Amino acid sequence: MRKAVVILLLTIVPWLIGCGSGQKESAQEILNRVVANYQSMETFQSEGTINVDMKMNGKAVKVSTSFSMRLKKPNMYLISWEQKNEAMEALGVSMKNNGFVWSDGSQPFLYMGIRGFYTKMDSDAMALGAATGISGGAANTVPALFFPFEGFPSGLGRVKNPKVVKTEKIDGEECHVIEGDSEIYRGETFWVSKSRNVILKYSHTMEISGQVQGAAKMTDDQIEESLKAMGEEVTEEKKENMRQMMDKAGEALKNMGMSGSSVEVHTNISSPELGEGDFQPDLPTDAVLKESFMGAVMDKMNF
Repeated sequence: MRKAVVILLLTIVPWLIGCGSGQKESAQEILNRVVANYQSMETFQSEGTINVDMKMNGKAVKVSTSFSMRLKKPNMYLISWEQKNEAMEALGVSMKNNGFVWSDGSQPFLYMGIRGFYTKMDSDAMALGAATGISGGAANTVPALFFPFEGFPSGLGRVKNPKVVKTEKIDGEECHVIEGDSEIYRGETFWVSKSRNVILKYSHTMEISGQVQGAAKMTDDQIEESLKAMGEEVTEEKKENMRQMMDKAGEALKNMGMSGSSVEVHTNISSPELGEGDFQPDLPTDAVLKESFMGAVMDKMNF
């Protein structure tokens, strides 16, 4: 509690001094205050949506995700999502993808509904990192600010040259609108509540930076480190499988020709009292437990 109070004071006092002297607060100072606010919270709960509207190789793709999350320090969480590809459903093909990533503080798990399996994860950072893409980003935007997990960086940390471009109301709540360059996407925007110092809305372009495309190329040492981090035994076969998977991912990123945007909105934000029972998912009775997340993914990819 004392640590939380100190963090809050260190953030608020300079802000009050700046206001008293007539100085305009910078975008970076606002973002710093947002980070301190999430770090001071003991619990967090929200619901929301993520809508992706993009083009891949000239074809329109719309993916909508609804999510909910409960977070509690130091390492308890339940993030669930349901996702559908509207373009595929218009053709009569069901593309619903639901899942959960959770931990009651003793062991993290990830469930992938579209695959029908769940698996233990080696660490919280690995669990939330693996869930980030398949949840449309819901497992990262706020959880990475709330939890100090090593190897699970926040999106605010990668924003370069942030600027307050305007103020705008989200559901009647006044927000700073902050834009910046990004190491991942070619532009990211945050709508930050002026009164609560939380993110109400987040948007990024779907254009991937060249830096991300190049990251798909991994050295042998990096592959070995990744396998160890996932709790996998390091063998030549598994190293080759991961190398092939990363090569395919890199080629896919180069050839997709993506454009468009992703918009994430958080509602019903609160910091309620939460107990262990709040971090147990409603797991389907036919869900299959797999020994290894990486092994299950590679098996589905026919490696």
